Amino acid sequence: MSATMNPPSGPRPPDSRVRWHILASLAGTAMAAALLWCTISVENTALAFLGAFAAALLWGLSSFKSSLGYLVPGVLFGGGALLHHYILPNERFDSYLYTPVNGVIVALALGFAIGLHYARRDGRQQVLDDRQAAAVHASHPPTSRTRRHIVVSVAAVALTVLAYLAAIELGRPWSVIVSVLLLGGAAALGGLSSLSPVVAGGGGAILAVIGDDPRFLVVGILVLLSGALSCRLAREEGLRAERRELAVAPSTP
Repeated sequence: MSATMNPPSGPRPPDSRVRWHILASLAGTAMAAALLWCTISVENTALAFLGAFAAALLWGLSSFKSSLGYLVPGVLFGGGALLHHYILPNERFDSYLYTPVNGVIVALALGFAIGLHYARRDGRQQVLDDRQAAAVHASHPPTSRTRRHIVVSVAAVALTVLAYLAAIELGRPWSVIVSVLLLGGAAALGGLSSLSPVVAGGGGAILAVIGDDPRFLVVGILVLLSGALSCRLAREEGLRAERRELAVAPSTP
């Protein structure tokens, strides 16, 4: 049979993710805005927390296929706050952009954008590592990730507590930058272990109980928990994508 009728098989090109980037960017920005509005404009505390919970959950579920779901709202809200504060001040946006709640959203959004990227890569790398190990040993147990979970979780809790301590010193010019960097770092650790944002959220819950202004802490807890779910789903997406591409790639003679 001619070669034109049976073309040689080749590696399967990666699936286009453009549509996911667009959808995640739009949905993530909308959910972050809803989260900000619920926690600042809704006076009833129960309704505010319920709306914030729904917005945070939908944010995480709509963003795991693309880190732009966190990066775009983080850049927009952070850039908007800087633009509003230094260049185009407008009193209508004071209660939204220049607030601790917006700072928490920006910090965690930028951190989870990094975390999702590495969570997806970690999932892909696990498939390659398992394949390499299987080539040497007929059967091998899955690589234990317990030590990584423990170390990264402890680091995430430490960063979250330090971010809170820096945030309560907002009168000092360096504290905002330090707090954002620390909180963003705690979120970014979700790329190594999706358990770490969950544990960090638990630490935030303790601070919310003893704190004087729990709303921005509750926002942080909700975003940490939904971001942990998003990192977990992104890692599984990386696993599936790598297995799918390896399954259709030509076998090595």
